[in-house]
Amino acid sequence: MIDERRGKIVAVVGTVFQAAFSVVMLIIWLWTKSEAAMASLWALSAGVPLWMMVAILFYCRQLAKREALEIEEISARGGEQAALFERQDELELRPAARRLAWTERWISPAFTLLWAGAQITAGVLVARHLSGTSARTLVSPGQGFLFPLLTGFMAFLLSYYCLGMAGRECWRVLRATGSYLLINALCMGGVAGALIAYWQGYRQLDRIVAWAVPVAQLVLSVELLLNFVLDIYRPRVPGQEHRFSFDSRLFNLIAEPGKVGHSIAETINYQFGFEVSKTWFYQLVSRAAVPLLLGGVAMMLATSSILIVREGQVCIVRHWGSLDRARGPLGPGLHVKWPWPIDTTEHYDVAKVHEFLLGAGEERAAEEIRGDYVNGKQVFLWTKAHGERKELDFLLAVPPKQGSADKGKKPPPPVNIIKLIMFVRYVVTDVYDYGYRFTDTHKALECMAYRELTRYFASATLDSAVGDGGEDRPQAIMTFGRQQAASKLRDRIQAVADSLGMGVKITKVGFLTVHPPPDAAPEFEKVLKAKRAQEQQRFQAEADAYRTLARYAGSSLAALRLALAIQKLDELDELNRVRGRPDVFNETLRRYVHSAQESIDKLNEEVAQQRLMGKLSAERLTDKEQLRDAYAQYLALLGKLRPDGGMAEAVASAVDEADKLFGQAVGEPAAMVARAQAARWERELAGRAEWEALENRKLAFEANPLMYMWDRWLAVWDEAMPKMHKYILAVDRDRVEVWLDWHREPSALESAVEFTGTKPQPRQSE
Repeated sequence: MIDERRGKIVAVVGTVFQAAFSVVMLIIWLWTKSEAAMASLWALSAGVPLWMMVAILFYCRQLAKREALEIEEISARGGEQAALFERQDELELRPAARRLAWTERWISPAFTLLWAGAQITAGVLVARHLSGTSARTLVSPGQGFLFPLLTGFMAFLLSYYCLGMAGRECWRVLRATGSYLLINALCMGGVAGALIAYWQGYRQLDRIVAWAVPVAQLVLSVELLLNFVLDIYRPRVPGQEHRFSFDSRLFNLIAEPGKVGHSIAETINYQFGFEVSKTWFYQLVSRAAVPLLLGGVAMMLATSSILIVREGQVCIVRHWGSLDRARGPLGPGLHVKWPWPIDTTEHYDVAKVHEFLLGAGEERAAEEIRGDYVNGKQVFLWTKAHGERKELDFLLAVPPKQGSADKGKKPPPPVNIIKLIMFVRYVVTDVYDYGYRFTDTHKALECMAYRELTRYFASATLDSAVGDGGEDRPQAIMTFGRQQAASKLRDRIQAVADSLGMGVKITKVGFLTVHPPPDAAPEFEKVLKAKRAQEQQRFQAEADAYRTLARYAGSSLAALRLALAIQKLDELDELNRVRGRPDVFNETLRRYVHSAQESIDKLNEEVAQQRLMGKLSAERLTDKEQLRDAYAQYLALLGKLRPDGGMAEAVASAVDEADKLFGQAVGEPAAMVARAQAARWERELAGRAEWEALENRKLAFEANPLMYMWDRWLAVWDEAMPKMHKYILAVDRDRVEVWLDWHREPSALESAVEFTGTKPQPRQSE
């Protein structure tokens, strides 16, 4: 009876302390506005009925024990009254024992149901409150943490006092209150830790503790309901200790973890068939387990205080979950920090070049990749799928050409489709922006690069240059504009990354491949074939032009420079004629300047093509470059001309230049001019000789006119019929008789036959 009375006193004292703890937690909640304190208040308040139930059980046991002692005393005295109590199994003659049995049989399970319902109600209400509100600002967390810490320490002492008493069978019912009070002590310790963490700047721990309390209450309520159901079907053996359904096994396991080791030892003994737990090794391990465990935990905490940062990395330290910017990024080397979980670290590779690909889809099947190999080597042709990964499609919005569509036919959509793979490489410059401004900065940067790439290509051309006024527009991204596109995209991605504060530096952007879709290969090859044929005709025409220019001027450059000199002379002469009319002069000058600029632009394109073909040299200028420089000098001359002066000098200079270049020409025109000049001098000298001989002929005529006439008459006959015999008849023609010999003289061959008498035989071919 003394034991029951002592248990009742402890239960009553525990009820008072439980209520006092609840009042203290209420004050802490109203003072600090801590949600963890509010949730712990519900858990502490739910412990008061448990202590009262334990006190009622001890009181009923005390009365039953007193009744049993009185019956034993009466039985010891003997007499007629003792016969009434001989049958001790009949409880109707023992009201206190009957009350105890009724309480244990009905009141205890009913209390379990009610207490489980209270735990469920409290847990649901607290959870709904937490899910419907946001984190609050706590008041005076630096001073408020002392009260739950002291209160929790007192609850811890009281709980272990009750658990120590529960080691005896007569006080076993205190095990439920002791384990529940220990969980309450842990809740109060969590409240104190949450207030300390909030004071240090980590504000999320208060919400975590507030959520943990209702979760524990809901788990306890589920266990209580299971205990209630199992207690109905559990057989009650007389003399065997009965465990009440409101006694939580889970909470008792947390409160007395040493019993787990005892259960393990019993299991090992049963499995091996002898007392393994009595061996020296098991005894040594059992005695040293706790020190070893504590030492291991201490060693882990000590090692977590040492921080090693590798070369090329920086480390960010989070103190109680908050960034410790005062320490800044820690560089390579050995550092010391607070142990985990006070300080946590995150490492970043600042020397590593990060890379991601744009336009690369999922990986291709192994069967498709094997088809790319030819003679053991992987061949990449854009006319069919290639590479390790599939290539994505990109759209190029190209405006339609005016008048290019046939009448009656719908024009094709102004969109081109290309396949490309672009790589973007970057390094981390600001670890705070890179690591904490975005959830996944690498993925965010990749998405942003995709957006800029799509926007950039929306106005790009595939392989043609942009006309006037479109210098800022992307052009020929598949040919000569690829490097420019990569440079522009790097600048645009860097600008957007800087505006968003990503903390990265774009080091390089490049294209691994840019080509049309493989389905367009046949049509594309037709276009290329037509272009090659067109270029062949153009090259043939240029060759014909060069031959013509070389034939007429000795070289194509000399012919073009001579043509330019003649053009300059004509244009300057025209400007000189209209210099008296300023309006006409300015209009004519503007037209000539525009024409010269067009010629320079065309020559620049041809020079660019020569550069791509590798025909330019640093030692000497090509014909195109020299002609371009000549046009540039002429354009500079046109820019200096004014109607009020300088025209005569310009015209004279153009005349001298044309004459000089014409004199240097060595082609057919120069030969014709030379022949004309020779014929001119020949005729001129012949005429001069005849004029000078005329004086001598005059003297001869005056000396003997008849002789002079006969001499001239015979000279005329000699000029008219040269290489003929002429006879002079000194008599009258009527007295002259002409004898003609019509005999043909033999040839040399015929003479040889008459001399030898044989005919020459023809030679036999061997």
